[in-house]
Amino acid sequence: MLKKQEIEEEISNVLNSGALGRSKRYIRLLRYLAERTITDVPTKEIDIAIDVFDKRGTFDPSTESYVRVYVHNLRKKLEDYYSRKSGNTQDLELSIPVGSYKLEFAPSNRTEETPALRGQTLPRQIAFKQLAMFFAASAAIFFIGVFIKEKFSSTSQPVNTAANSIWAPIYDNDRPIIIAQGDFFFFEEEQDNNRSLYIRDTAINSLEEFYDAEESGLIETGKYTPSSNARTSNGASIGTFLVSSMPDFPRERTTVKMASELTTADIRENHIIFIGHIKTLGLLSDFYFDISNFSASHDFTRLTNTQTKNEFLLQGNRSQRHTDYGLFARMSSPAKNKIYICTGMTDTAVIQTVKTVISNEFSTSILNSPLNETESLPANFESLLEVAGYNRDNITSKLLFSGQLDPSKLWDSNSATVSQ
Repeated sequence: MLKKQEIEEEISNVLNSGALGRSKRYIRLLRYLAERTITDVPTKEIDIAIDVFDKRGTFDPSTESYVRVYVHNLRKKLEDYYSRKSGNTQDLELSIPVGSYKLEFAPSNRTEETPALRGQTLPRQIAFKQLAMFFAASAAIFFIGVFIKEKFSSTSQPVNTAANSIWAPIYDNDRPIIIAQGDFFFFEEEQDNNRSLYIRDTAINSLEEFYDAEESGLIETGKYTPSSNARTSNGASIGTFLVSSMPDFPRERTTVKMASELTTADIRENHIIFIGHIKTLGLLSDFYFDISNFSASHDFTRLTNTQTKNEFLLQGNRSQRHTDYGLFARMSSPAKNKIYICTGMTDTAVIQTVKTVISNEFSTSILNSPLNETESLPANFESLLEVAGYNRDNITSKLLFSGQLDPSKLWDSNSATVSQ
């Protein structure tokens, strides 16, 4: 039986290491979970919302992912902290089991040091100096959307694929489909003459991260406001066109929306097809990375296999020859709907991943994968693709990994939310 003093000392070690940054919310959340565990008091999502984040009667866990996002991020921060300490002397390790709000304390069993490769740093801030520039970019996306809409209504089907067994579940029933396009988070600063400065910061990808950035001093508190303008990527738009161009794709029951607008009710009632950058997964990040065989670095330029510790790093100049990585996943929920994830580090991988997974050859590759232990496609699985690109365009891809997923541990803890 661990002593309270030992636990408190390890909490102090984590906080003093800077693993949680300067965010008071994560520090408060860690201390709260530790205290509830020490006193053996069960913790529910609503408890955290009220006691840690000062949410009151208006908090609805079925539509608000605030608590789940923070717990998920805290779990990943702890995992990252201990993975980088591997090989060092440590007696105790803190963890938050997937689907739980309980902090666990256990003796560390890490014996080998895992090398920590740093991904190349992408430019952190992209500021649109004039409002006109922002709307020019928005106009470009608009015309892509018009192009896709025309293709939706077209009878031509240029994509050489079929409703293969990977996509068969969305053809086999009349459940509505949502294609969720990953969109980027912007915030803005009011300028003189009723003009606004729109800012895209690659370290800030959600409203929660925006408030964390204010709290930690990364951005000046009160100077900026979250923008209601959302912008998707070319990769998400092109990927949407490719998926919707599959032969006999049920466009009549398909809706396209931004991933930032996705709710748990949407996930409960629809088949979901996400297309976009890893950093834009939003709410789906909770559902996916909690059971994935991979974890993503904070800047989303590195994927790590959580079992083998092999790392896959975005490499090269994207305007020249470069190597990107894409992930594809198919998951089932208790409500009998399917969730598809088509994602990558950049547009290069997003587009090539979609092209690959809508082909009949991909189904054969999964069936022949050494990790596939059945004669048919697993109901829940994911694949990692290495994508070769040049001048921001995709050239070829190679299947590096395919493995089964077990979403039951996730849905069991959220079944009341997902299946009601």
